Amino acid sequence: VYWTNAGGTVQLARLAHTKIGDPPEQLFVSVGAEGDLALDDTHVYWADEDAGLVRRLNKQSLGTPETVGTSIGPSGIVLDDTFLYWTSQGAVPATDGSVSRVPKSGGSATVIASGLDSPWMMTADATHVYWTSLRAGTVHRVVKTGGAAQQLATPVDSTPSLVAAWGIVVHSGFVYWRENDLLRRVRVGGGTGETLLTAKPNGRFVALHGDQLVWTAHIPTLQTVATATGSELGASQATIVT
Repeated sequence: VYWTNAGGTVQLARLAHTKIGDPPEQLFVSVGAEGDLALDDTHVYWADEDAGLVRRLNKQSLGTPETVGTSIGPSGIVLDDTFLYWTSQGAVPATDGSVSRVPKSGGSATVIASGLDSPWMMTADATHVYWTSLRAGTVHRVVKTGGAAQQLATPVDSTPSLVAAWGIVVHSGFVYWRENDLLRRVRVGGGTGETLLTAKPNGRFVALHGDQLVWTAHIPTLQTVATATGSELGASQATIVT
């Protein structure tokens, strides 16, 4: 299991060898604030928001991280077989954000969407990358090769506020995300967003496990709800660990 800490570290715990209470291994320490993290078969990738760097580290050799991209305030990252994609909040969050990509095999980074409002967490399908706006609470996408960003959904509360939209996943034709206390979804092509659950405490990051959405909460709680068929509208949540 790999994770980042806001204090500027990237860590791992080896599940086959770790006993309860054992400290995690510290892979890397910086003076920045680490952001999102992603994995492929060979590397662990992460965003260093304060340093303005996107880095990766070989899982086997570890050693010194390699810088694969630079930008102002990188936050969310996502991978496909060929490219690494990331969001950048920019110097002026309301207008200066961007989405970039770089080949995992090496090469120069390319901006695929620009002029964005505080792009934050990311997900992807075969053709598009999707992201939430931290400040505006909106949801957007752009084709992986680049172009004009498309807004898919607006927030329930249209008053801009920090931490309006957090984690995001795409599954079976829908985009799911957390908007403050709400679990919401919209079709991948856009439309009227639906509120699936009003779930307190404040939800943060969302992941997909089989046909379930799983999310963390602002206090140490992990919650889950079935989401495969669309029958989850109005469903009740279940807390699976505290």
